[in-house]
Amino acid sequence: MPMEGVEDAVKDRQPAGATMDTLASRLLDRLLSEQGARSKYDLFDLVSHWRDVEQPAAEQPVAVPDHGLPYTGTKRLREVDGSGAREGDRSLEAALAATQPVIAASPLTVAEGTDVHGEAAASANAHALPADTAAELIAAHETETLLSLGGLLADTGRTEEERVALAAAPILQLMEWCSGSTERASAALGVLRVDELPEGGLVLLAKSFGAAECPGHASALFARAAVLPRLRALVSPASRALFNSISALAAQQPSMVLDELLMPLLWTADGELSAAQSELLGRLAKELPKPAVGRLVEAFARGEASEPQAWSEAQVAVVQGALALRPSISPETVRQLLQQADANVDTLRKSLKFSNLLFTLVRSYGDQLGPHVTLARAVAEQLETFMRKTTLSALARLG
Repeated sequence: MPMEGVEDAVKDRQPAGATMDTLASRLLDRLLSEQGARSKYDLFDLVSHWRDVEQPAAEQPVAVPDHGLPYTGTKRLREVDGSGAREGDRSLEAALAATQPVIAASPLTVAEGTDVHGEAAASANAHALPADTAAELIAAHETETLLSLGGLLADTGRTEEERVALAAAPILQLMEWCSGSTERASAALGVLRVDELPEGGLVLLAKSFGAAECPGHASALFARAAVLPRLRALVSPASRALFNSISALAAQQPSMVLDELLMPLLWTADGELSAAQSELLGRLAKELPKPAVGRLVEAFARGEASEPQAWSEAQVAVVQGALALRPSISPETVRQLLQQADANVDTLRKSLKFSNLLFTLVRSYGDQLGPHVTLARAVAEQLETFMRKTTLSALARLG
C-alpha cells in the first residue's frame, strides 16, 4: 500500500482529538504489516509531516537526566567517515519519540565513582515504570528495530560512510531506550547481542554510549556487555577497532571505563593476565586522565579485601607503567604498595618487571616513603636482577 493510502486509512479511523502516540502506534502496526522492514523509516517521515503540518505546536524542552540541560527534540549527532568527523543536525527525535510512551527509569545500580551516575540515578528514580510495562515495550516493534540495527552493523558489504548514515536513526532510537531503566537498557542490549557484533559495528555504538550526554548506567551496561567479554578473551594483540571503542568510551567517561573494564580485567579470577591483556591495559592507562590512573594504582595497592595478593608479572607491568605516568597517590598507597611488594618478593625476586616497579616507586615517590624507607630497602636487597644496585643507590640518597 502506498504511504498516502496508509496515512488515509489510519486517519479515517482516528477519533477526533486523538493523540500523536495513538496515531503513531496505528501507523506502525499498519506499516510493518504492509511494507516490511523499511517501513519504520517511512513512519519517521510521516509522523514528522503530521506533526509539523497538521499539529503545529511549540516544542517543549525535555530534561536530559544525566546533565539537566534542555533539548528541544533536534539532537546533534556526530558521524565519522574515512576523512574525519562531521556534525549534522537531525530532526528525527520528535518522530522517534512519537512511536512510544515516555520511558521512565526504575532505580539504578551504579558503580561507585562513575561519571554522572549519581545524577542520572537521582533524576531517574523519580519516574519509575512497572517492570511488566518495560517488558511489554521491548517485546514489540523495538525488537525489529534492534535486529535490523544489528544486521546493519554487521553488514560488511557496505562502506563505512553508508553504515554511519543508515545507522544514525536506529542508534538514536537505541539510545532513547537505554536512557530508561537499567532493566530496559539491559533487555535492549541483549536483543542487539552487542557481545557478538563485529568490532567495526562496536566502534559506532561506543561513540554514542561514550558521549557525555549518555546516562552513566547505560554506558556501564554497554561496557560490561559488549566490551568486557572481548577483553577477557583476548589472547592476541587488540585490534585497532577494539582499542578505539574503549578510547571512545573513556573520552567522556573515564571513571566508568576504569570501574567496568580496567579493574575487573586487572584482577582476574586467577590473577593471570595474558601478554595481550597486559599490553592493552598499559596502553589504555595512558589514555586516562591522571586522577583515574591514580585510582587504578590505589585500587591495586589495596588488593582484594585489603589483603596482600599474589602478583603476576603481567599485573606488575601494568602497575609499573601506571606509576611511570606519575599520577598523584597518597602516602598510604605508597605504604600499601611496599607491603604488597614485600609479600611478593620471594616469587618475583628474579623478575625485571618487579624490580622496575620498585625502582619507579622509589624514584618517583621517594619523598613519600618517609618511615617506610627501611621496608623498601629490605625488599630491594632481595632482588636478583641488575636493578638491585640501582634501587639501593636511589634509596641511599633518601637517607
